Amino acid sequence: MSEFVLTFLSGTFFVFWFAALGACFGSFLNVVVWRMPRNKPIVFGGSHCPKCEQPIQFRDNIPIFGWIILQGRCRNCSLPISSRYPVVEAITATFFGLFFLLTVIAHGVTLPPWYPNHLGNWFIELPGCELLQIYFRHVTALYFLYGIALMDFDRKSAPWRYVIFAGLVAMSFDVFAPTSQPLPVLINPLPQSVLKAATLLDHLQFSTLNLALSILIAGIASLARADQPDDDRLLFKMLTLIGLFFHWQVAALVCLPLLVLSLLKQCIGYFPLGISSFVAIIFYLITWRLWDQLPLTTTNPLNITFLLAALSVTIAMIAFLTPNAQKT
Repeated sequence: MSEFVLTFLSGTFFVFWFAALGACFGSFLNVVVWRMPRNKPIVFGGSHCPKCEQPIQFRDNIPIFGWIILQGRCRNCSLPISSRYPVVEAITATFFGLFFLLTVIAHGVTLPPWYPNHLGNWFIELPGCELLQIYFRHVTALYFLYGIALMDFDRKSAPWRYVIFAGLVAMSFDVFAPTSQPLPVLINPLPQSVLKAATLLDHLQFSTLNLALSILIAGIASLARADQPDDDRLLFKMLTLIGLFFHWQVAALVCLPLLVLSLLKQCIGYFPLGISSFVAIIFYLITWRLWDQLPLTTTNPLNITFLLAALSVTIAMIAFLTPNAQKT
């Protein structure tokens, strides 16, 4: 069997393996999204039917397929179980598998063009493959952001303990896997060799500085929507986590369309702002190589000035349009 065929088969296997892993995490996310806003225990207490509250057997709790086998009904009471459960599991499985394909198998085809080309065999480089570290960072970020989006879809606010835990996970990537973050904090992109040579204290300082800048951008965005308490809290939480996982430049770039979406929500009534924000981040990551050409993604003084001017103009437009939206 040729080397190409073996590479193709092994790559396909791992894409589906990580997709299956994502489906399992999606099943757990269903539990978190339902229980955490209601202050119910997450770890203790097995899955049960939301109607008759009977425990769900292990064979019926297989992500996606369990719901299909039962034809969407509880084995005990025969009442319907929402299709949302397998949908959430399928979406989580999709972005787990998709980003493994794009980031690891395709050698970072969506990463910024200045990121070092990686043509080695990621499997041989385990556990230190840099692309694998980037992949885990990105899917972890998407996982936490998806949770916030689902809670917002349920008209619930993500608890602060959820956001703080996600933020600590993001900062741990900065400290213990610094090469998982291709973007710099305040300087031009550093060679991987320099990043690896930096001390633990250096990484902690960079991570803390990035936290401060991310909170600043999230705070500015939430102040622009201070008249809408639900929106300003959601924007603050999502933009802070986006900044921590992807660095403040990405939070600044995503901030502008999120503010516009927030205004749209106010104009037309209910609008899934959290889900829209999650989709915007996925779109950004898939097209990262193109967005990197914009002046928001590097940090020389001219670009910072451009960033502040863009934020100011956007906030001014929202402040001008908001009274008109409230009258409609």
